[in-house]
Amino acid sequence: MAFVITGITFGITFWRTRKSVQIRIVSEFSRNLHEAENKIAEISDMPHDESLKAIRYKQYLNQWEFVSFLVNKGEIKDKHIREYFKPSLISDYELIFARYKQLAENENEYKEIKTLYKKWKGK
Repeated sequence: MAFVITGITFGITFWRTRKSVQIRIVSEFSRNLHEAENKIAEISDMPHDESLKAIRYKQYLNQWEFVSFLVNKGEIKDKHIREYFKPSLISDYELIFARYKQLAENENEYKEIKTLYKKWKGK
């Protein structure tokens, strides 16, 4: 009986720890994504060359790439977390890759985002 109780206690503790780690990762991601969005907003109203804008969008996509990797590899399993970010990833993907076709066409860049986008769009 003690082994059963120990097993159940371990399972509950593991599940709660795993969930709190996912929340911590997502919280940090949200903060980093917000910072990247602010950098894009800073230059959107000012006349800058297109290469600077592309760099800022790539910095933004790098945040999505990491979280997409974690979702694709099953490290972020919480359905509510995934559903919260799903609309944002889809709209950001469509907006940015429509604007920067070279990123969309380059098979070696942003593989994780592209994989997750296809999965979430049902393609």
